[in-house]
Amino acid sequence: MRNNRIDALFINRRLIRNQVRIKLAIRDFYKVLYHQEKSPMVGFRDGMVKMISEEDALALERLPTSEEVREAVCDCESSKAPSNDGYNMNFIKKCWDKIGAEFTTAVLGFFQSSRLPADANVTWVALAPKFTGVKEINDLCSISMVGCVYKVILKMLVRRMQAVMPGLVGETQIDQIEEEASNNNKVKTLQTTPTFVEEVQENEAVDLWPKMKEEAELDVNEEPILNSYYQSSILSHDSLESALANYLANRLSSASLPSNTLFDLFVGILKSDQEIMDSVKDDLKAVKERNPACISHVHCFLNFKGFLACQSHRVAHKLWLQGRKVLAVMIQNRVSEVFAVGIYPGAKIGSGILLDHVTGLVVGETAVIGNNVSILHSVTLGETGKAYGDRHPKIGDGVLIGVGTCILGNTKVGECAKIGAGSVVIKDVPPRTTVVSDFIMLLF
Repeated sequence: MRNNRIDALFINRRLIRNQVRIKLAIRDFYKVLYHQEKSPMVGFRDGMVKMISEEDALALERLPTSEEVREAVCDCESSKAPSNDGYNMNFIKKCWDKIGAEFTTAVLGFFQSSRLPADANVTWVALAPKFTGVKEINDLCSISMVGCVYKVILKMLVRRMQAVMPGLVGETQIDQIEEEASNNNKVKTLQTTPTFVEEVQENEAVDLWPKMKEEAELDVNEEPILNSYYQSSILSHDSLESALANYLANRLSSASLPSNTLFDLFVGILKSDQEIMDSVKDDLKAVKERNPACISHVHCFLNFKGFLACQSHRVAHKLWLQGRKVLAVMIQNRVSEVFAVGIYPGAKIGSGILLDHVTGLVVGETAVIGNNVSILHSVTLGETGKAYGDRHPKIGDGVLIGVGTCILGNTKVGECAKIGAGSVVIKDVPPRTTVVSDFIMLLF
């Protein structure tokens, strides 16, 4: 790079010279990286919202004016420094004379088609060098303007929905309204039960496999010594099911339990149960999103034993439900030996699970763990020794359980609760409650 000009750049292991060719190659690179799937056209009167009136529906679906777009941009007061998540809004305002027309067209187009331009993530991307003397495209940090477009679209939608909110959200849906101070202004946060749209988005399984193979190839380019390891673990497989079955089989095999036997068992279950595979993908995304130490999805897949222990349990639990309890317990025992994690095959675990570090985790037979739960190491979800039958904790969605926590008995931990490190819990924990104590007897 010379005087902010790139004279040569490696893209996909090809050395490209000449600025015109470099620009075209960069454009093609981001077209592949930021491809866009087709979005369904959904209106406010398509059966998803039953309480909305015809007049309100027309108000929500009306195409906004250019003045409304400009007004929404002016009301976005973010001064956050640009990073790989996008330009800040001050940049948009200062450059409005140059980019305002294209920005407005994109926003209006979204209201008409529910999509941004197909090449938005390519044409609206700037490249900032991570350090002096870059040679490869991975040395450049992409800064996208798409986030600002979404922010303006959201602000315009919120303004419209405020007018019809009483008819849009039923009284029984509202759990809590609280005012929170933000950097821009005071925003009313409405916590409701999940809508049909949210459930569809949450349940939609995203195919991470192509992304993981791309990440693996980048790792091999950076560390060629790992080539054979990545080939056998990731790149030689045609599906996530095959790769996961192979990797778990190799990790859990022993002299008397060969890996090919385990592979046949694991791949049969994974390929026949879409619910398990959807949970596997949700777990991968959860670790990547909630654990700052996770470099990539493939990094989680290969190196995070909490993720691997959780997927091993999913296989064991399936066997348990099929009545093959001897085999299920055998797999659980191998998981305990290899990963130092003891999750009984009868325990029920949701999706989007983060088991961080995870050494010393113990989960009892009748325990239930909801969706999007984060659990750290040395946690026990056990029994008191005084009960039979259903005798283990029930953990709600979105719960965070800190290091060294013991939750004992048929105790219910409400959704989005946080349990501080070292706590002992033997009584129910209400939703959205933070518990920090050495020994919890009463929580009110």
